[in-house]
Amino acid sequence: KITIVTPSYNRAHTLTRVYDSLKNQTFKDFKWIIMDDGSIDHTREMVENFQSEGLINIEYFWNEDSNYDPFSKVYE
Repeated sequence: KITIVTPSYNRAHTLTRVYDSLKNQTFKDFKWIIMDDGSIDHTREMVENFQSEGLINIEYFWNEDSNYDPFSKVYE
């Protein structure tokens, strides 16, 4: 099984393109995990619509915006 992880922050406008691409894959044994870092756009509602279609396995995780910079430790 394959897991696809998509980080997101206010990227509802790009998730449809990813979703359409994943729906069109011939290999269907995968899970799509969307990690949302506190989006304030309509990301959550969009993902709930994707999930309600039931075409692919989607897990959605929303965290309060952490303003985390993954490169902060690199430059210390």
